[in-house]
Amino acid sequence: MSKKTSRYSGNKHSPSKSFSAGPTERAGKRFFDKKPSTQTKASGNDSPDIWFGRHAVEQILTNVISQGKNITGRLLISRKDQKDDPDWENLCRQAGILSEKTEFSQLSQMAGHDGHQGILLNSIFKMPVLEKDELFESQSGLFIALEELEDPGNVGAIARTSLGLGVRGLVFTRHRSAALGATAMKASSGALAWLPVLTVGGIPGLLLELSRKNPDTIILGADVNAPDVEEILSRYILHAGSPPVILVLGSEGHGLSRLTTERCTETVSLPQNGPITSYNVAASAAMLAYTISRRLIS
Repeated sequence: MSKKTSRYSGNKHSPSKSFSAGPTERAGKRFFDKKPSTQTKASGNDSPDIWFGRHAVEQILTNVISQGKNITGRLLISRKDQKDDPDWENLCRQAGILSEKTEFSQLSQMAGHDGHQGILLNSIFKMPVLEKDELFESQSGLFIALEELEDPGNVGAIARTSLGLGVRGLVFTRHRSAALGATAMKASSGALAWLPVLTVGGIPGLLLELSRKNPDTIILGADVNAPDVEEILSRYILHAGSPPVILVLGSEGHGLSRLTTERCTETVSLPQNGPITSYNVAASAAMLAYTISRRLIS
C-alpha cells in the first residue's frame, strides 16, 4: 500500500490518557468514568452451555443450521411467551434439538437474572475462533482489539457494531476481562455467534509479534490526546486492497496501557464539543470503526 507518509513523523502521543472512556482532567482535578463493578462483570450465568435472549439464541441456532450441523440440548421457552417470531419450533427442528415450555422463574434461576426474555438455550455452543495466523497473514481488512474490557455489555455492543461494519475479527484479552459468555452474547444480539474472536494473554505482546510478522499492518490506538482520526487517516491511502488495520481500544477505567500505546503505529481520537471529555468505549469503537471501514470499502 502506498502511504502519503511512510510513518507519522511526529512523536508518539502521550499515553497518560485513554480516549476510550479513560481519565480526563478538568479544573485541575482528575475524573474517571466509573469502573464496572465485579457484579457487572459476572452478571448472569456465563457457563458454556447456557445462552439466553431472543436475538442471541436465534443467531446461535441460525449459525448452527447454516453450517449443516446439529447440536445437543434443549430450548426452554417461557409459558408466558406468545410471540411466534422467530419460529422456534422450526429452528429447533433444523438444529436437531428439542424445545419445551417452562416457567419464567425456572429460566430466571438458570440464567441468574430476569433478563433472559423468556428464552434459554441449554446447549454447548462454541463461538467462532479467529486464528492468530489469519491475523498475522491477513492482506487487508479491519480488526478490533480490546485491552481488558470488563463490562460484557460493552464487549457485546462492540461485537454487534463490528459485525455490521464487516470487521474481520475481534481480539480479546484473557485476563482482567469480561467473560465471553451468555451475557456478552445477549448484549451483542447474537453477533458473537458469527464474529471470530482471538483470545490472547496480552495486547502488547500480540502487537509486537504482529509488527514483526506483518509489518505493513496499521495499528491505531484510541487516545483522547491524539490527533483527530480523520487527520491521521488522511496521511494514508486506504482502500479495499490496503494492508490490514487493527483498531485498539483500552479498558473502561484505565484506557490503553503504556506499552500498548507505544506499539501502535498511530494514536487517534474523535472530536468532542461538550463538557464531558470522553466517550463510552463502545461508542468510541463504533465511531472509529465506521470512520476507518468506510475508507477500506470505498
